[in-house]
Amino acid sequence: MTKPAFTLIELLVVLIVVALLMAVVTLSMKAPYQAAQLQNAIEQMQLVDRQLRDRSRRTGAGSDVIVDLDGRNVEIRRHRATGDDGQIIQFLGNIEVDRVLTARGRSDNGRVTLRFSSLGHTPTYALRLRIGRGNSKWVMFTGITGEATEADRENELSAAFDLLAAARPDAA
Repeated sequence: MTKPAFTLIELLVVLIVVALLMAVVTLSMKAPYQAAQLQNAIEQMQLVDRQLRDRSRRTGAGSDVIVDLDGRNVEIRRHRATGDDGQIIQFLGNIEVDRVLTARGRSDNGRVTLRFSSLGHTPTYALRLRIGRGNSKWVMFTGITGEATEADRENELSAAFDLLAAARPDAA
Protein backbone atom coordinates (compact mmCIF):
# COMPACT_ATOMS: atom_id res chain seq x y z
CA MET A 1 0.00 0.00 0.00
CA THR A 2 1.33 3.44 -0.88
CA LYS A 3 1.71 6.22 1.64
CA PRO A 4 -0.14 9.45 0.88
CA ALA A 5 2.32 12.05 -0.42
CA PHE A 6 2.38 15.28 -2.37
CA THR A 7 2.86 15.04 -6.10
CA LEU A 8 5.56 16.95 -7.89
CA ILE A 9 3.00 19.29 -9.43
CA GLU A 10 1.49 20.11 -6.04
CA LEU A 11 4.96 20.95 -4.69
CA LEU A 12 5.69 23.17 -7.71
CA VAL A 13 2.39 25.01 -7.26
CA VAL A 14 3.22 25.68 -3.60
CA LEU A 15 6.70 26.95 -4.54
CA ILE A 16 5.26 29.27 -7.19
CA VAL A 17 2.71 30.68 -4.75
CA VAL A 18 5.45 31.27 -2.14
CA ALA A 19 7.65 32.96 -4.77
CA LEU A 20 4.78 35.25 -5.81
CA LEU A 21 4.09 36.19 -2.20
CA MET A 22 7.78 36.98 -1.69
CA ALA A 23 7.77 39.19 -4.80
CA VAL A 24 4.70 41.09 -3.60
CA VAL A 25 6.20 41.63 -0.15
CA THR A 26 9.52 42.78 -1.63
CA LEU A 27 7.83 45.29 -3.95
CA SER A 28 5.56 46.59 -1.22
CA MET A 29 8.56 47.22 1.06
CA LYS A 30 10.59 49.09 -1.59
CA ALA A 31 8.72 52.41 -1.38
CA PRO A 32 8.86 52.75 2.44
CA TYR A 33 12.53 51.74 2.39
CA GLN A 34 13.35 54.38 -0.23
CA ALA A 35 11.35 57.00 1.66
CA ALA A 36 13.32 56.20 4.82
CA GLN A 37 16.63 56.50 2.92
CA LEU A 38 15.53 59.84 1.47
CA GLN A 39 14.52 61.14 4.90
CA ASN A 40 17.87 60.01 6.29
CA ALA A 41 19.71 61.96 3.56
CA ILE A 42 17.65 65.08 4.30
CA GLU A 43 18.44 64.81 8.00
CA GLN A 44 22.11 64.33 7.12
CA MET A 45 22.10 67.55 5.02
CA GLN A 46 20.33 69.41 7.84
CA LEU A 47 23.02 68.26 10.24
CA VAL A 48 25.81 69.29 7.85
CA ASP A 49 24.25 72.73 7.38
CA ARG A 50 23.83 73.23 11.13
CA GLN A 51 27.39 72.05 11.88
CA LEU A 52 28.94 74.30 9.24
CA ARG A 53 27.04 77.32 10.52
CA ASP A 54 28.12 76.58 14.09
CA ARG A 55 31.75 75.94 13.10
CA SER A 56 31.87 79.14 11.04
CA ARG A 57 30.56 81.20 13.96
CA ARG A 58 32.87 79.51 16.45
CA THR A 59 36.09 79.71 14.40
CA GLY A 60 35.38 82.91 12.49
CA ALA A 61 36.29 81.12 9.24
CA GLY A 62 33.69 80.29 6.65
CA SER A 63 33.23 77.10 4.70
CA ASP A 64 31.95 76.06 1.30
CA VAL A 65 29.53 73.36 0.34
CA ILE A 66 30.28 72.38 -3.23
CA VAL A 67 27.48 70.50 -4.97
CA ASP A 68 28.73 68.67 -8.04
CA LEU A 69 25.57 68.09 -10.05
CA ASP A 70 27.42 66.14 -12.75
CA GLY A 71 29.23 63.87 -10.30
CA ARG A 72 26.15 63.86 -8.06
CA ASN A 73 28.04 64.43 -4.81
CA VAL A 74 28.38 67.06 -2.11
CA GLU A 75 31.74 68.23 -0.77
CA ILE A 76 32.60 70.42 2.22
CA ARG A 77 35.66 72.71 2.15
CA ARG A 78 36.92 75.24 4.66
CA HIS A 79 37.79 78.77 3.50
CA ARG A 80 41.11 79.14 5.19
CA ALA A 81 44.07 76.92 4.36
CA THR A 82 44.00 74.30 7.07
CA GLY A 83 45.46 71.41 5.17
CA ASP A 84 41.93 70.04 5.02
CA ASP A 85 41.33 68.62 1.56
CA GLY A 86 37.61 68.57 2.10
CA GLN A 87 35.08 65.95 2.95
CA ILE A 88 32.68 64.19 0.61
CA ILE A 89 29.24 63.54 2.07
CA GLN A 90 28.19 59.95 1.52
CA PHE A 91 24.48 59.19 1.42
CA LEU A 92 23.07 55.72 2.01
CA GLY A 93 21.84 53.88 -1.06
CA ASN A 94 21.87 55.59 -4.43
CA ILE A 95 20.72 59.02 -3.27
CA GLU A 96 22.07 62.01 -5.15
CA VAL A 97 21.65 65.77 -5.28
CA ASP A 98 20.54 66.57 -8.82
CA ARG A 99 19.26 70.17 -8.63
CA VAL A 100 20.03 73.33 -6.65
CA LEU A 101 17.86 76.42 -6.31
CA THR A 102 19.13 79.80 -5.16
CA ALA A 103 17.83 83.35 -5.59
CA ARG A 104 20.04 83.52 -8.70
CA GLY A 105 18.18 80.63 -10.31
CA ARG A 106 18.11 76.91 -10.85
CA SER A 107 21.16 74.73 -11.55
CA ASP A 108 20.88 71.27 -13.06
CA ASN A 109 24.51 70.67 -13.98
CA GLY A 110 28.03 71.79 -13.16
CA ARG A 111 29.31 72.73 -9.73
CA VAL A 112 27.43 75.02 -7.37
CA THR A 113 29.31 76.58 -4.45
CA LEU A 114 27.32 77.58 -1.40
CA ARG A 115 29.40 79.85 0.84
CA PHE A 116 29.05 79.90 4.60
CA SER A 117 30.31 83.24 5.92
CA SER A 118 32.35 83.62 9.08
CA LEU A 119 29.04 84.53 10.77
CA GLY A 120 27.48 81.27 9.64
CA HIS A 121 25.21 82.87 7.05
CA THR A 122 24.53 81.58 3.54
CA PRO A 123 22.31 82.64 0.71
CA THR A 124 18.98 80.81 0.93
CA TYR A 125 19.29 77.60 -1.05
CA ALA A 126 17.40 74.41 -1.76
CA LEU A 127 18.64 70.97 -2.77
CA ARG A 128 16.66 68.26 -4.49
CA LEU A 129 17.62 64.84 -3.21
CA ARG A 130 16.62 61.96 -5.43
CA ILE A 131 16.84 58.22 -5.04
CA GLY A 132 17.49 56.44 -8.32
CA ARG A 133 14.96 57.51 -10.90
CA GLY A 134 12.16 57.41 -8.36
CA ASN A 135 11.30 59.51 -5.34
CA SER A 136 12.70 62.98 -4.80
CA LYS A 137 12.34 65.55 -2.06
CA TRP A 138 13.48 69.14 -1.62
CA VAL A 139 15.08 70.67 1.43
CA MET A 140 15.44 74.46 1.62
CA PHE A 141 17.76 76.27 4.04
CA THR A 142 17.13 79.92 4.88
CA GLY A 143 20.19 82.11 4.69
CA ILE A 144 20.55 83.76 8.07
CA THR A 145 18.89 81.27 10.39
CA GLY A 146 19.53 78.02 8.54
CA GLU A 147 15.98 76.88 9.21
CA ALA A 148 15.21 73.86 7.04
CA THR A 149 11.96 73.36 5.16
CA GLU A 150 11.04 70.19 3.27
CA ALA A 151 8.94 70.13 0.11
CA ASP A 152 7.87 67.51 -2.38
CA ARG A 153 7.81 69.73 -5.49
CA GLU A 154 9.89 72.60 -6.78
CA ASN A 155 6.87 74.88 -7.24
CA GLU A 156 6.29 74.75 -3.48
CA LEU A 157 9.58 76.65 -3.08
CA SER A 158 9.22 78.94 -6.11
CA ALA A 159 7.35 81.70 -4.29
CA ALA A 160 10.10 82.05 -1.68
CA PHE A 161 12.80 82.27 -4.33
CA ASP A 162 10.74 84.71 -6.45
CA LEU A 163 10.54 87.02 -3.42
CA LEU A 164 14.28 86.70 -2.82
CA ALA A 165 15.09 87.43 -6.46
CA ALA A 166 12.84 90.50 -6.43
CA ALA A 167 14.47 91.80 -3.24
CA ARG A 168 18.02 91.51 -4.65
CA PRO A 169 19.50 94.94 -5.47
CA ASP A 170 21.02 93.59 -8.69
CA ALA A 171 17.76 91.95 -9.84
CA ALA A 172 16.89 92.99 -13.35
